[in-house]
Amino acid sequence: MQAWVKRGAISGTVGALTLAMMALVAVSESQAEGLNYERLAGPSGVGTSLAVAKHTWGTNWPVVYVAANRNPVDALPAATIGDGPVVLTDGKQLNLGGVKPGHIVILGGPGAVPESIAQQARQTCGAENVERLAGSDRNATAQAIADRWIQVNGPTNRMYLTKNAGSGSPDAVAGSVLRDGPIITYTNEASISAAQQFVAMRMPASQPGGAQLVALGGPGAVPDAVLQTIANGAATQRFAGANRYLTALEIAKFAANDPARKVAYVASGTALKDAMVAGASKDGFILLTPPGGGGTFQQIVSMGANKIVFIGGEGVLPQSTLAMAAGVGLGADGPGNPHYITNNVGFKLEGLIRILSAKELIKMENHQYVPELSEVLAGYEYAVLILDEPAVFDISYASDIGPGAPTNPREADIVLLADTSDPKAVMESWRGYDGVRASVTFKPYSLFWPSDVSLPTTGAHSTGAYIDHGKG
Repeated sequence: MQAWVKRGAISGTVGALTLAMMALVAVSESQAEGLNYERLAGPSGVGTSLAVAKHTWGTNWPVVYVAANRNPVDALPAATIGDGPVVLTDGKQLNLGGVKPGHIVILGGPGAVPESIAQQARQTCGAENVERLAGSDRNATAQAIADRWIQVNGPTNRMYLTKNAGSGSPDAVAGSVLRDGPIITYTNEASISAAQQFVAMRMPASQPGGAQLVALGGPGAVPDAVLQTIANGAATQRFAGANRYLTALEIAKFAANDPARKVAYVASGTALKDAMVAGASKDGFILLTPPGGGGTFQQIVSMGANKIVFIGGEGVLPQSTLAMAAGVGLGADGPGNPHYITNNVGFKLEGLIRILSAKELIKMENHQYVPELSEVLAGYEYAVLILDEPAVFDISYASDIGPGAPTNPREADIVLLADTSDPKAVMESWRGYDGVRASVTFKPYSLFWPSDVSLPTTGAHSTGAYIDHGKG
């Protein structure tokens, strides 16, 4: 038995709805065409950090911060200082890529960066131009780095807080681009008390203009109680999303308030050291990409970036991931890519079927809900397929459906199956699958991009889809 669903060429919307929704989203030409991009990478984390340093600072390094490649947790707070690049060392050799910096700052104690590296640094630019920032543990080292931040940038009324366990917090790595305050860290009760004292001395809540402590990550990374304790009376804020990728996006949105920051630096969400060293850049913000690259290009476009710089080699960012995240989606193999969908053959897509209100769908697409739409959209519902993995659709617009029609390849992670402009029986046929993970089959030429601003604005729309129970 087959449950068939057919839709008209485009969702029916009243004029007021269409006009009001113009404020929600418009797919830019850059999304369709892709953005210029490049990769900065070396044969290891050390080489990649050098590539990033030279990209941002050329060969004129007033100061360079040297952190351990093995566990570069100290690189994160150092990048926020902003007066020089951060490079990594393997603990055996100080590799500065042939650059002779004016000053070298070793990050962490000898257990992190051995004394032999400090000796090589002194041979490079003289003992008087080498120093080590270190504390009794990584949290105390972060405080020493924060003091350096204040020395370079002056007193601050804003600090950032993250938990520093294991390899560091994945929620915080995008914070290395922040420039309006240092990053401090905690791990346990003792470090919470030390962080509280540090904030009270360096950023008292009573100072002119007030003070603010900002958590990087959700309550799972920095619990509310810990944030309030360390804030010691200062105001608090939080940059957080549902996962590390969305948290990075929230941090990027704040960093991009600086109009000079228009380059999207993209690092792997699982190889965090590349994001830590990328923070020393002056012209952009950091986003993390998941394996496969799905969803990253939409974030880049939403940020208004004019260029993409990928950080890391093939081992952490395979070419297929890079291509998807760059918006070209297909790489060299074009339609051979398993996530590439043309509109001239039938195919199946896996995902979760949901029945959503207009307000829920707008929220899912990360658009701002327009209050004036509440009356117009009251009772409006949508049957959608939320894909397990984003896919690149090479399909036409609503007005051009059919063989030979021009197509526009771009990525989407949601497909509209039906809405309340369809016959009631059509919507009801999908309602019974609400919350069910299923494989949905689409007929040839049954997918299109909406020509107006019909919801979902960023997703593909379907004219014919079914769940084939006979075929599984």
